[in-house]
Amino acid sequence: MKRIPAFLLCTAVLTGIAFATPAGAQDAPPIQSPNEITQQPPAAQAQQKASDASGAQQAPAAQAQQKAPAASAAPAGAQQEPAAPVPKKNTYYDYANDESEYSIKMPQAPTVKTIWATSPETKLYLDDNLPKKTSFIGEVGLYALTDMDTEASFTAKTIFLKAPDSFLATLDSAKIQAILLKSYAHKVFISPKYHYSVNKSGILKWATLSGFTVDENHQPLFTATHYLTGLHSIFVVRITFSVTNPLYNRYYNDMVGSITYSPP
Repeated sequence: MKRIPAFLLCTAVLTGIAFATPAGAQDAPPIQSPNEITQQPPAAQAQQKASDASGAQQAPAAQAQQKAPAASAAPAGAQQEPAAPVPKKNTYYDYANDESEYSIKMPQAPTVKTIWATSPETKLYLDDNLPKKTSFIGEVGLYALTDMDTEASFTAKTIFLKAPDSFLATLDSAKIQAILLKSYAHKVFISPKYHYSVNKSGILKWATLSGFTVDENHQPLFTATHYLTGLHSIFVVRITFSVTNPLYNRYYNDMVGSITYSPP
Protein backbone atom coordinates (compact mmCIF):
# COMPACT_ATOMS: atom_id res chain seq x y z
CA MET A 1 0.00 0.00 0.00
CA LYS A 2 1.30 3.46 -0.88
CA ARG A 3 1.95 5.47 2.28
CA ILE A 4 0.62 8.97 2.68
CA PRO A 5 3.56 11.27 3.40
CA ALA A 6 3.76 12.01 7.11
CA PHE A 7 4.02 15.74 6.64
CA LEU A 8 0.71 15.82 4.71
CA LEU A 9 -1.07 14.06 7.54
CA CYS A 10 0.54 16.15 10.23
CA THR A 11 -0.24 19.50 8.63
CA ALA A 12 -3.91 18.77 7.95
CA VAL A 13 -6.41 21.02 9.72
CA LEU A 14 -8.22 18.96 12.39
CA THR A 15 -11.05 19.52 14.86
CA GLY A 16 -12.97 17.74 17.59
CA ILE A 17 -10.55 16.18 20.09
CA ALA A 18 -12.21 16.35 23.46
CA PHE A 19 -10.96 18.58 26.24
CA ALA A 20 -13.28 18.73 29.20
CA THR A 21 -13.31 20.30 32.60
CA PRO A 22 -12.76 17.47 35.08
CA ALA A 23 -15.94 16.19 36.64
CA GLY A 24 -16.18 17.19 40.26
CA ALA A 25 -14.61 20.60 39.73
CA GLN A 26 -17.95 22.35 40.09
CA ASP A 27 -16.75 25.91 39.94
CA ALA A 28 -14.43 25.45 36.99
CA PRO A 29 -15.06 27.90 34.11
CA PRO A 30 -16.17 26.68 30.69
CA ILE A 31 -13.32 25.34 28.58
CA GLN A 32 -12.72 27.09 25.28
CA SER A 33 -13.49 25.43 21.98
CA PRO A 34 -11.39 22.39 20.96
CA ASN A 35 -9.78 24.36 18.13
CA GLU A 36 -8.14 26.59 20.75
CA ILE A 37 -6.75 23.61 22.60
CA THR A 38 -5.53 21.01 20.16
CA GLN A 39 -6.23 19.37 16.85
CA GLN A 40 -7.90 16.20 15.69
CA PRO A 41 -5.75 13.55 13.98
CA PRO A 42 -6.33 13.14 10.23
CA ALA A 43 -7.90 9.72 10.60
CA ALA A 44 -10.79 11.32 12.47
CA GLN A 45 -11.53 14.29 10.18
CA ALA A 46 -14.84 12.82 9.10
CA GLN A 47 -16.05 12.27 12.62
CA GLN A 48 -19.19 13.86 13.93
CA LYS A 49 -18.66 16.40 16.72
CA ALA A 50 -19.14 15.16 20.25
CA SER A 51 -22.77 15.07 21.27
CA ASP A 52 -22.32 15.52 24.99
CA ALA A 53 -20.08 17.27 27.50
CA SER A 54 -17.82 14.26 27.96
CA GLY A 55 -16.52 14.52 24.40
CA ALA A 56 -17.28 10.87 23.64
CA GLN A 57 -17.61 10.19 19.91
CA GLN A 58 -19.30 7.63 17.71
CA ALA A 59 -18.02 4.07 17.53
CA PRO A 60 -15.32 3.51 14.86
CA ALA A 61 -17.66 1.72 12.47
CA ALA A 62 -19.91 4.78 12.38
CA GLN A 63 -17.16 7.40 12.18
CA ALA A 64 -16.12 6.78 8.59
CA GLN A 65 -19.55 6.59 6.97
CA GLN A 66 -22.40 8.96 6.39
CA LYS A 67 -25.95 8.12 7.31
CA ALA A 68 -27.43 5.87 4.64
CA PRO A 69 -30.45 7.24 2.72
CA ALA A 70 -33.82 5.74 3.50
CA ALA A 71 -34.34 2.53 1.56
CA SER A 72 -37.12 2.42 -1.03
CA ALA A 73 -39.82 -0.19 -0.74
CA ALA A 74 -38.49 -3.61 -1.65
CA PRO A 75 -40.27 -5.68 -4.34
CA ALA A 76 -42.64 -8.35 -3.08
CA GLY A 77 -40.77 -11.53 -2.18
CA ALA A 78 -37.37 -9.85 -2.16
CA GLN A 79 -35.16 -10.79 0.76
CA GLN A 80 -34.04 -8.02 3.07
CA GLU A 81 -30.38 -7.55 3.94
CA PRO A 82 -29.73 -8.33 7.63
CA ALA A 83 -29.13 -5.28 9.78
CA ALA A 84 -25.50 -4.51 10.52
CA PRO A 85 -24.51 -5.30 14.10
CA VAL A 86 -24.29 -2.32 16.43
CA PRO A 87 -20.66 -1.78 17.52
CA LYS A 88 -20.13 -2.40 21.21
CA LYS A 89 -19.05 0.47 23.43
CA ASN A 90 -15.61 0.25 24.91
CA THR A 91 -15.37 -0.71 28.54
CA TYR A 92 -12.81 1.11 30.61
CA TYR A 93 -10.90 0.62 33.84
CA ASP A 94 -11.31 3.28 36.53
CA TYR A 95 -7.82 4.15 37.69
CA ALA A 96 -6.60 6.33 40.54
CA ASN A 97 -3.98 6.03 43.24
CA ASP A 98 -5.51 6.00 46.74
CA GLU A 99 -3.96 9.40 47.49
CA SER A 100 -4.55 11.03 44.10
CA GLU A 101 -6.99 13.90 43.74
CA TYR A 102 -7.81 12.90 40.16
CA SER A 103 -9.05 9.71 38.52
CA ILE A 104 -9.22 8.60 34.88
CA LYS A 105 -10.69 5.79 32.80
CA MET A 106 -8.15 3.72 30.84
CA PRO A 107 -8.73 1.06 28.16
CA GLN A 108 -7.29 -1.56 30.53
CA ALA A 109 -5.73 -1.66 33.96
CA PRO A 110 -2.29 -0.03 33.68
CA THR A 111 0.98 -1.34 34.96
CA VAL A 112 2.10 0.84 37.85
CA LYS A 113 5.35 1.80 39.54
CA THR A 114 6.09 3.87 42.62
CA ILE A 115 7.71 7.28 42.35
CA TRP A 116 10.33 7.95 45.01
CA ALA A 117 12.13 11.18 45.86
CA THR A 118 14.98 10.27 43.49
CA SER A 119 12.73 9.34 40.54
CA PRO A 120 13.14 11.45 37.37
CA GLU A 121 9.47 12.48 37.43
CA THR A 122 10.05 14.63 40.52
CA LYS A 123 12.74 16.67 38.76
CA LEU A 124 10.73 17.04 35.54
CA TYR A 125 7.23 17.83 36.83
CA LEU A 126 7.96 19.26 40.31
CA ASP A 127 11.23 21.07 39.54
CA ASP A 128 12.71 19.12 42.47
CA ASN A 129 10.20 20.68 44.88
CA LEU A 130 9.63 17.64 47.08
CA PRO A 131 7.01 17.37 49.81
CA LYS A 132 8.42 17.09 53.32
CA LYS A 133 8.40 14.00 55.55
CA THR A 134 7.60 11.44 52.88
CA SER A 135 9.57 8.97 50.80
CA PHE A 136 6.63 7.86 48.67
CA ILE A 137 6.05 10.72 46.23
CA GLY A 138 3.57 9.28 43.75
CA GLU A 139 2.79 6.68 41.12
CA VAL A 140 3.10 6.12 37.38
CA GLY A 141 0.40 4.23 35.48
CA LEU A 142 1.27 2.95 31.99
CA TYR A 143 -0.90 1.45 29.24
CA ALA A 144 0.55 0.64 25.79
CA LEU A 145 -0.94 -1.03 22.73
CA THR A 146 0.48 -1.86 19.28
CA ASP A 147 -1.39 -3.12 16.23
CA MET A 148 0.77 -5.98 14.95
CA ASP A 149 -0.54 -5.63 11.38
CA THR A 150 -0.03 -1.90 10.91
CA GLU A 151 2.47 -1.14 13.71
CA ALA A 152 0.16 1.68 14.82
CA SER A 153 0.65 2.39 18.51
CA PHE A 154 -1.13 3.94 21.48
CA THR A 155 0.65 4.85 24.70
CA ALA A 156 -0.92 6.46 27.76
CA LYS A 157 0.99 7.38 30.91
CA THR A 158 -0.47 8.94 34.05
CA ILE A 159 1.70 10.50 36.74
CA PHE A 160 0.42 11.31 40.21
CA LEU A 161 2.80 13.38 42.35
CA LYS A 162 2.41 14.83 45.81
CA ALA A 163 3.47 18.45 45.79
CA PRO A 164 4.21 21.03 48.50
CA ASP A 165 1.72 23.88 48.82
CA SER A 166 4.49 26.41 48.25
CA PHE A 167 5.21 24.91 44.80
CA LEU A 168 1.53 24.65 43.82
CA ALA A 169 1.00 28.31 44.70
CA THR A 170 3.67 29.38 42.19
CA LEU A 171 2.20 27.48 39.25
CA ASP A 172 0.74 29.76 36.61
CA SER A 173 0.25 29.39 32.87
CA ALA A 174 3.81 30.39 31.96
CA LYS A 175 5.45 28.12 34.52
CA ILE A 176 3.38 25.07 33.60
CA GLN A 177 4.02 25.69 29.90
CA ALA A 178 7.77 25.79 30.59
CA ILE A 179 7.53 22.47 32.44
CA LEU A 180 5.62 20.86 29.56
CA LEU A 181 8.00 22.19 26.93
CA LYS A 182 10.93 20.82 28.94
CA SER A 183 9.26 17.40 28.97
CA TYR A 184 9.47 17.40 25.15
CA ALA A 185 12.99 18.81 24.98
CA HIS A 186 14.15 16.08 22.58
CA LYS A 187 11.04 16.10 20.37
CA VAL A 188 10.24 18.24 17.36
CA PHE A 189 6.61 19.37 17.45
CA ILE A 190 4.57 20.12 14.34
CA SER A 191 1.66 22.56 14.84
CA PRO A 192 2.02 22.76 18.65
CA LYS A 193 -0.94 24.04 20.68
CA TYR A 194 -1.07 25.17 24.31
CA HIS A 195 -4.15 25.75 26.44
CA TYR A 196 -4.55 26.80 30.07
CA SER A 197 -7.64 27.00 32.27
CA VAL A 198 -8.22 27.67 35.98
CA ASN A 199 -11.30 27.43 38.19
CA LYS A 200 -12.80 30.33 40.14
CA SER A 201 -10.87 29.54 43.30
CA GLY A 202 -7.61 29.65 41.36
CA ILE A 203 -6.55 26.27 42.75
CA LEU A 204 -7.59 23.71 40.12
CA LYS A 205 -5.58 24.35 36.96
CA TRP A 206 -5.52 22.40 33.70
CA ALA A 207 -2.85 22.99 31.05
CA THR A 208 -2.37 21.07 27.81
CA LEU A 209 0.48 20.99 25.31
CA SER A 210 -0.25 19.04 22.14
CA GLY A 211 1.00 18.60 18.61
CA PHE A 212 2.31 16.15 16.05
CA THR A 213 5.52 14.15 16.03
CA VAL A 214 6.90 11.32 13.86
CA ASP A 215 7.96 7.87 15.08
CA GLU A 216 11.03 5.87 14.06
CA ASN A 217 9.07 4.43 11.11
CA HIS A 218 8.24 7.96 9.90
CA GLN A 219 4.59 7.49 10.81
CA PRO A 220 2.74 10.56 12.15
CA LEU A 221 1.80 10.60 15.82
CA PHE A 222 -0.48 12.86 17.81
CA THR A 223 0.83 13.60 21.28
CA ALA A 224 -0.60 15.56 24.21
CA THR A 225 0.32 16.12 27.83
CA HIS A 226 -2.29 17.35 30.30
CA TYR A 227 -1.00 18.89 33.57
CA LEU A 228 -3.61 19.27 36.31
CA THR A 229 -3.14 20.71 39.79
CA GLY A 230 -5.05 19.97 42.98
CA LEU A 231 -4.88 21.06 46.60
CA HIS A 232 -1.90 18.87 47.50
CA SER A 233 -0.76 17.17 44.29
CA ILE A 234 -0.49 17.26 40.52
CA PHE A 235 -1.79 14.80 37.94
CA VAL A 236 -0.19 14.44 34.51
CA VAL A 237 -1.75 12.54 31.59
CA ARG A 238 0.62 11.95 28.68
CA ILE A 239 -0.80 10.27 25.55
CA THR A 240 0.78 9.52 22.16
CA PHE A 241 -0.90 7.58 19.36
CA SER A 242 -0.77 6.87 15.62
CA VAL A 243 -3.14 9.16 13.77
CA THR A 244 -3.96 6.47 11.20
CA ASN A 245 -6.00 4.42 13.70
CA PRO A 246 -9.44 5.92 14.50
CA LEU A 247 -9.89 3.62 17.51
CA TYR A 248 -6.89 5.23 19.18
CA ASN A 249 -8.43 8.66 18.64
CA ARG A 250 -11.55 7.36 20.38
CA TYR A 251 -9.48 6.08 23.29
CA TYR A 252 -7.90 9.51 23.64
CA ASN A 253 -11.20 11.36 23.64
CA ASP A 254 -12.79 8.98 26.12
CA MET A 255 -9.82 9.09 28.48
CA VAL A 256 -9.52 12.87 28.54
CA GLY A 257 -13.28 13.26 28.89
CA SER A 258 -13.26 10.94 31.91
CA ILE A 259 -10.74 12.86 34.04
CA THR A 260 -12.47 13.55 37.35
CA TYR A 261 -11.51 15.63 40.35
CA SER A 262 -12.38 13.41 43.32
CA PRO A 263 -10.01 14.03 46.25
CA PRO A 264 -9.62 11.18 48.78
